Amino acid sequence: MKPKNGPKPDAECYYCKEKGHWKRNCSKYLADLKSGLVKKKKEVSWASSKQCTVAKSSTESEYIAASEASLEAVWMKRFIVELGVVPSALDPLIIYCDNMGAIANAQEPRSHKRLKHIKLRYHSIREYIEDGEVKIYKVHTDMMCRSVD
Repeated sequence: MKPKNGPKPDAECYYCKEKGHWKRNCSKYLADLKSGLVKKKKEVSWASSKQCTVAKSSTESEYIAASEASLEAVWMKRFIVELGVVPSALDPLIIYCDNMGAIANAQEPRSHKRLKHIKLRYHSIREYIEDGEVKIYKVHTDMMCRSVD
């Protein structure tokens, strides 16, 4: 049932269109995640959207995107393990990036003067890399999926 008052939701998950809507969609999403984690598909979850913050360079923009991807990937991995869908997921998550500067910033445990303006929440990727939960690799730009706006 759609909310009548207040702000309109941006995504379908905020309300149920009909009885069982959320259950069907959530079950399908979890099944897709399970098959992606177990069979190690290349694309499990992805989306193309505009960033909610202004970046001063393409390196910073790629760094923010990699950080947001790592947050979602680590959350999904922990959620699936907690549900018991897979017994454990010991392999690190792989994130591909086409910007060497963003990769270098993500793998650098120290902060530098040129990164001091980036919000702290985007530096979580460093912790995930240090803990071995995430690995970030270079991939050529031609091999990346195109953005769909």
